[in-house]
Amino acid sequence: MKNTIIVGIVSIALLAIGFTLYKAIRKTDTLPQNQEIKKELEPAAAVDSSEGKVTTIKNKSEFEALIQKNPAVVVKLSATWCPPCNAMKPIYNRLSIEMGEKLTFTEIDVDQFQESQIFNARGIPAFIIYKNGKEDSRVIGSRTQAELKTELLKAL
Repeated sequence: MKNTIIVGIVSIALLAIGFTLYKAIRKTDTLPQNQEIKKELEPAAAVDSSEGKVTTIKNKSEFEALIQKNPAVVVKLSATWCPPCNAMKPIYNRLSIEMGEKLTFTEIDVDQFQESQIFNARGIPAFIIYKNGKEDSRVIGSRTQAELKTELLKAL
């Protein structure tokens, strides 16, 4: 009987703590810095996909010519059926506008690009940075705009 009462009191205390934490977390959702993170994670449908300075590459010869012609190129590997890829589209487009003077932004649909195996991508979305025609670094998976920008700046 004594153990049952103790378990009941502990359960009530844990519920109270959980509710307090829940309220604290909900309150931080309204802070300005968290609103910016939410904006970055909005689905692609909320942003016009025609924005940005992104070149779509359709074949291997286009790809090879582009990385030879431009000193710094970022290639986004994605697919239309991939939710994380679609979520990254507005972020990538915004970065292409912001950083387009320093980097050439390209996109490859792995389902449409016949030779996509040349990239040896283990997952999508994948962002491959080329410097002077050679692969410099990779970022695999979804990122916030700030995280992806930091990775791209490291490569410059």
